[in-house]
Amino acid sequence: LKNDEEGYSGLAEGKFERRGAGNDNYNQYHNARSMRFISSLDPVALHTTLSDWNPEQTCVISIIMNSDETDLLHLTQLVKQWLSHGLHSHTKRQDLITGKHVLFVTASEILYHTQAVTKNECTFLIPTFARSEAFSTFTAASLVPLSIAFGWDVVQQILNGAHDMDTHFVETNPRHNLPVLLALVDLWNDHFLSSSCAYKPCGGKMITPFMHSFASYP
Repeated sequence: LKNDEEGYSGLAEGKFERRGAGNDNYNQYHNARSMRFISSLDPVALHTTLSDWNPEQTCVISIIMNSDETDLLHLTQLVKQWLSHGLHSHTKRQDLITGKHVLFVTASEILYHTQAVTKNECTFLIPTFARSEAFSTFTAASLVPLSIAFGWDVVQQILNGAHDMDTHFVETNPRHNLPVLLALVDLWNDHFLSSSCAYKPCGGKMITPFMHSFASYP
């Protein structure tokens, strides 16, 4: 998309909203574009995210890997309703709106063929060999929103860095191999590092709340 890409009402789109797996809620600005992220069906987070945004200048990127993720499907439908209401659209052809304002990334053949979220030409189907969370970072699930917000030049630098790390992992001695060392540190923390947990004397734990209302939780 270009900076002057027009939405359904003819205004240039400048704000992008991403929703999918994860637990961050943030704003980032680049070339007058901002991006916000929602990962769960939390009414507080939904209201906070949409309250000061103009639907006429918003592009939604829905990332739903599997067809059984009903909470994200419902969340996407709520945002589509917000778009339709905000655009004051009375058309029965909602595909005219979603085709301008909604992009969809999925690993589900069912969701892709049923066009449950948007039209096929606005949908990115992740290939079979990359349909696991370990590989999703370098698929359309991450590259589509990043390329729109920051431009392809930045994304290409990320891909180049990933390639360099792959080369480092294959060619470097384990003593100086960063992925190997990180894996060993994780093994140490999980199985040997002392912990105050009574039911598991070894291993560290952390709380990663998905609810926006837990943002101030100590």
